[in-house]
Amino acid sequence: FLLCKLSVCDIFFPSVSSPKMLFYLAGNSRTISYAGCASQLFFYHFLGCTECFLYTVMAYDRFVAICYPLRYTIIMSHRVCAILALGTSVFGCIQATFLTTLTFQLPYCDRNEVDYFFCDIPVMLKLACADTSTMEMVGF
Repeated sequence: FLLCKLSVCDIFFPSVSSPKMLFYLAGNSRTISYAGCASQLFFYHFLGCTECFLYTVMAYDRFVAICYPLRYTIIMSHRVCAILALGTSVFGCIQATFLTTLTFQLPYCDRNEVDYFFCDIPVMLKLACADTSTMEMVGF
């Protein structure tokens, strides 16, 4: 069950930046709009955080299987697995919303386009006009 969820995350994770990268490699513009950057940043962090939380749940699953083999089916029931799997998505969404909101609350100077096919927090911090030390501390 957890491996299935991990494989779904691994399928969608590269698709966050691949369309824009292929568009760039075809010789078209490298710029990405403000809204496109926000959605790309959100989904990148959502899928990345979900995957990290899922690895944590999988480590706990293996821990229970090795340390408590006779009680494994009781401890890791289908209900518990479903709750843990849902929790990875919920906390991934919370983390991605938090990072995206903090990034796009900053005032930006001139342009609303990022001259790069991939939009991430360090790229956006370079465009900000305000002090970004808090965001750098939270984001890294």
